[in-house]
Amino acid sequence: MKIRIKFKSCFSILLFLCFLVKAQAQANFKGVLSGKVLDEKSEPLPFANVTILDENKKIILGGISGENGEFKIENVPLKKLIIEVSYTNYNTFSKQIILDESNKKFNLGIVKLEVNTTVLAEVVVVGEKSSVSFKRDKKVFNVGKDILAQSNSALDILENIPSVSVDVSGQVSLRGNANVTILINGRQSGLTLNNALDQIPAINIESIEVITNPSASYQSTGSAGILNIILKKNKKEGINGQVSLRYGVPIDSRIGGSINYKAEKLNFFATVGNRYTDYLGRYTSSQASTTNANTNLNQVEKENRHDDGQLFYGGLDYSFNSKETFTLAYNINHTNDSDKSVINYDYFINNKLDNGLLRTGKSKENRSYNQVEMNYLRTFDKKDRKFTIDFQYDFWDSTKDWNILTEQVYPTIATSQQLRTNSKNGNKDFVLQTDYITPIKLKGKFETGLKGEHRTVNNKYLAETFETDQWLVYQGLDNDVDYKETIGAGYAQYGSEMGKFTYLLGLRDEYTSVKISDVNKVFTKDINYNGLFPTAHFGYNFSEKLGTQLSYSRRINRPSILDLNPFNEIKDFTYQYIGNPDLNPSYTDAYELSGNKNFEKVSINASVYYHRTTDFFQDYIAKTGENSFTVQVVNLDLEDRYGFETSINYSPIKRLSLYSSFNYYKFSQEGFYEDQNFDFSNQFWQIQFRAQVKLPKDFNIQGFFDYQGENKNAQTVTASLHYLNITLNKSLLSNKMTIGLNASNVLDSRVQKQVTTNESYILNRNSNRNAQRFYLTILYRFAEKQFKERTIKESNRN
Repeated sequence: MKIRIKFKSCFSILLFLCFLVKAQAQANFKGVLSGKVLDEKSEPLPFANVTILDENKKIILGGISGENGEFKIENVPLKKLIIEVSYTNYNTFSKQIILDESNKKFNLGIVKLEVNTTVLAEVVVVGEKSSVSFKRDKKVFNVGKDILAQSNSALDILENIPSVSVDVSGQVSLRGNANVTILINGRQSGLTLNNALDQIPAINIESIEVITNPSASYQSTGSAGILNIILKKNKKEGINGQVSLRYGVPIDSRIGGSINYKAEKLNFFATVGNRYTDYLGRYTSSQASTTNANTNLNQVEKENRHDDGQLFYGGLDYSFNSKETFTLAYNINHTNDSDKSVINYDYFINNKLDNGLLRTGKSKENRSYNQVEMNYLRTFDKKDRKFTIDFQYDFWDSTKDWNILTEQVYPTIATSQQLRTNSKNGNKDFVLQTDYITPIKLKGKFETGLKGEHRTVNNKYLAETFETDQWLVYQGLDNDVDYKETIGAGYAQYGSEMGKFTYLLGLRDEYTSVKISDVNKVFTKDINYNGLFPTAHFGYNFSEKLGTQLSYSRRINRPSILDLNPFNEIKDFTYQYIGNPDLNPSYTDAYELSGNKNFEKVSINASVYYHRTTDFFQDYIAKTGENSFTVQVVNLDLEDRYGFETSINYSPIKRLSLYSSFNYYKFSQEGFYEDQNFDFSNQFWQIQFRAQVKLPKDFNIQGFFDYQGENKNAQTVTASLHYLNITLNKSLLSNKMTIGLNASNVLDSRVQKQVTTNESYILNRNSNRNAQRFYLTILYRFAEKQFKERTIKESNRN
């Protein structure tokens, strides 16, 4: 295939350049400087700056320390030099050395940096600006108080992340692809289901990892990649925490807080949150027959959703000794939702109202999600070697009742139908995982691990209509579905460095067993399949500020029970979502070539990518009656997607910070379904802008604008969409408190407009799920003592 040939050519060129540069450096060999940077506790300091100056203090060369604190700089002039090693919030180390023909290699040995105590008082309250850093297989978006000031949930944070977008229904996409896996601390969690991300307070989030081509240590789910939400824990010594308050219009009252206590062997952490929120939605649709131009239907729905939510997440880390740590944590998230909707159906013949129906609905839903997690970490005398065991048990349940009354309001008034539905869902999920990491020689690292997961889901659904003074089953919708999924996985990967060249090669094997059965034997499914998922990452750093990476991974998209279960909620009888029991998993081969360049005031990251997906998922809209439609996910043969993405950060002056990202891709799809040809090609683009201005007297104003271009498939055209968010905040009490005024969807333009066409009909649907919102936030941080911040432990739970 042409695209594969191109990527192989790019890779060959990259390798050739690597060896050419290496040969050039060896030919012009002069001196070598090396050493290792540690903090005051003798722990490695990664990414410390190493600067080489001449006698006049003019900069000659520079470099940074690796993850283990070590550095090595080649091609150093043979002369008298000044070496400086610096790190944020530490005193700079300085030393004079002389390199000559008899002393070409100089090892500084251990460079131990001391904390700058005069700066520490500012660290807690300043230096909380969001930033993006790049690692071998991921981009890490560190969440600062500039984003926290305008955010109150994980969904708000995700809207500010490069390459990420959140649609009007709360669905998250990465590079325009909704098939993205969202993890919490490296693990799948019920907190990512059913818009539960809106329950996670923004103040609890440390960073977001954007992993477009995951390594073999991560699960293979999600063709678009992985978004890993890292929660705050183990941050500072002593007692510290924060409290957040919010009040908004429409009503949006929230209170949340977190606290950490860290002693010599014990680290205790806890987060609590409560919210009371109203959402106003407006939906319109129209149906027109192309075979009978005299008939159509206009439909308007007004929705008022109310959610109450309570969240607790807490636990402790205990260090038995310097090499063994045990973590125990518990999370509970409980919500009570009550929704009201009013739908008007106006049926027209020859442009004249013929019939009018009014459907009013009320629902109540209770959801309770629980999670228990345990982790054992064992380190060894050999640096960077560690062994972990992780156990996680998730259990949650939900019940939902709908009461729907449909009345005829034109030409006469009459009660036509009473309908009620009840659904009960229960879930139990067990996960056990082990990981082992060990260094090989000086630069190599070998990783391996095993993972087992077993999940059982029970879904009971009953729909009844009131006829002849009794409740009767409606359209046979009375069933009990059991779903069991077992996944076994193992992986191994090895990575190393050769000068400026790095690589990481891995292989993951995943075995999946799925069993579905229902009481009424309407459908059953028992499938087993195994897949191999290779990964490869190659990087080359031309300098401290310029680097490139080529990567590949194979991914899978498994159907969920919601995709498979045909017994779904009844709310609007003209447009319903149903599951597809015959849906098969899809597979994606993902290739990406990326690079980043840092200037004094500008940083640029750019990527080109190609995805080939077989059996890809597509929403299929079918007309099932005169004025009724169903939507279900189906498999089509193939999709090829070619894309380009770039992001730019620019700070022209100290008080102004600008950010922009742009994503563009072309795609072609092939396949038949229900004797309909779905071959289709099109393109999509999206651009985001964010600007932050620091005003006098500690005021800050920030704006975020998102524009998404028109999107099409063989059936439906989704119109372009744009929205604007603005926040104004002020820092008080030596920057420990931030007060913010926020406006979300200021222009009230976040409306999703779709047109679906067929030989026999035209269907228009407009969805405005969340209208304008205005709210006031107060964020306060406190600390018993102000120590330097410690980096959060990177999770092994993938």
